[in-house]
This record gives sequence, C-alpha cells and structure tokens, in this order.
Amino acid sequence: MKIEIAIEGPRDAIQELLQKIKRLTWAPESHLEEKEENREKATIIFLEKEEDLDETLLRLSRIVVGLEKSLSLENRFEFRTRNLAYSEPDGSSERLRKPFNPIPSIKIQTWHPSSQPTLDRDTVIIDPRHAFGVGTHPTTRLCLECLEKIAESQDWDLEGLEVLDFGCGTGLLAIAAVKMGAERAIGIDNVEETARTARRNVELNELSEKITIKWGGWDQVHQRVDLIFANLVASALLRSGGEIPRYLRKDGRVVISGFSQNQMGEMESFFSASGLKTIHQSTLDGWGLLFMEHDSRMQRK
Repeated sequence: MKIEIAIEGPRDAIQELLQKIKRLTWAPESHLEEKEENREKATIIFLEKEEDLDETLLRLSRIVVGLEKSLSLENRFEFRTRNLAYSEPDGSSERLRKPFNPIPSIKIQTWHPSSQPTLDRDTVIIDPRHAFGVGTHPTTRLCLECLEKIAESQDWDLEGLEVLDFGCGTGLLAIAAVKMGAERAIGIDNVEETARTARRNVELNELSEKITIKWGGWDQVHQRVDLIFANLVASALLRSGGEIPRYLRKDGRVVISGFSQNQMGEMESFFSASGLKTIHQSTLDGWGLLFMEHDSRMQRK
C-alpha cells in the first residue's frame, strides 16, 4: 500500500526543497502541487511504501529543518500524512459496528447511519471517517489505558483538569477524558478534514460545551493545560514535541505515544532534553508510551 506524505510551505522554498530531495538516492516518488487559491504556497506530495514510512518521515524532517535554518524562514514547512502505516481498520466495517471496550471503563460505539447510539458516561460514539482513533490501534489503547490509570489514581485526580489532545484525529482521547472526569478539553489537528470529523464526534457525544476542536498547530493553543496527549508519528514528535513543556502547567503531565517500542530510548532522551522526566513507560504489540512531567531539576537551571 502507498502512503501519501505532503509538505507545504512558501512556494520558492518548496521548489528548492523538491530539488534537494530529488538528488537523493532514497527519495520517494513525488510531484509539486501549486495552490490556485494561494500562489505564495505550494505542496510536495510523496508516495511511499508503508513499511518505509517512519524512516522516510524522519529523513525528510531532518532535511526540512536544515533548509528552514539556511533560508531563515519565518513560516515553517507543514507536514501532513494520509493512510498512515498504522491506520486503523475502517470504522464502518461490520466487525467494528458492535460496541467494544478498548479499556474496561470505556465502551466505543462506532456511528453509522443505521445506528441507534447510546449516550451515557461510559460510552464514546465515534464516526471514524477521515481520521485516526477508533480505539483499536495499540497506541490509542495505550493512551486510553494511561488515561484510565490517571482517573483511578489517588495522588493526581482527573476531576476538574483541562486537557489538550494534540493531533486529535477523531477526538477520541479528548472525549474520553471529559467522559472520565476532566473539566474541559481542546483537540488540535493540522488536517482540516480531520478536525471536522473530530468536531462532529464531539457533537455526537453532546459535549460541545466542554470540548473545543481547532484546525492548526501549536499556534492554536493559547493557554497552559494540566494534561496533554500527543499520539503522533515519531517524526512529528521529534519535530514539534519540544513545544509541549511550554503549554503544560507547572504540575501538569503529558502522555506521549505513536512511536515503536524500539524508539523508546530515543523518545525518552528527546523529551528529557526538552525538560520532562518519565513517570512510567509502557508497551503494547510493539508500540510504546511515555507518561512524563516537568523535570524540576531542569527548571532550577
């Protein structure tokens, strides 16, 4: 299966990036798309094999960072991916039409036109079209398991907390957090269609007064929060995850996932250098999760 990777940025910079990438022996097939509605921007579209996706994203990210520095770009390049290697099964499939429990305290009911959704504290209704996060993938389950442990914790109560789901996909984690006791949640996704899907899911769960969904990146976050979820591909975590401590309250915590188990050490080192320390880590079916908080030792420096 082919995976689509899109890099958007200033037109001249995108053309220079394309020429630089085409000279590389490992570069995936690609083409340039001009934006009719915005002549100042352009997008490179890559098609890549799913087994090479993560490594390709990491390589592309390193090249992009180098070019941003050499050109002193005011606006950074933006990455988007579709049909990721670890996309979940289509939520409209017969297998997923029956409610299921990814964790004991939450039941997922996928929406379809013939469904009669049940609205209660333990059920999350999800229309999964155009977005990641039905609840079957190991990284989503790891995040939900961590959320459940937080909700049951004696030393750090979920009740009353403000939550940010960065790269929210369907909005499942934001919805589940509010269902389990959080006061408010914000979901952010950099794909407009995905943000629309998440907003629809919030409406299906009748939580529009408590959950706000935004399209964009860190520029759409205007306050510090108590708990952040970042379930993203490894390259996205390495590229933008360093921003997390800026948006975390002093006693806040963050759940980081979306990377493979063999990348656990690299991820922990990266986020440790960003000012976070590990509370615990967990793995499931070859995928990893880090639960972290501010490192007070680094704050004193």
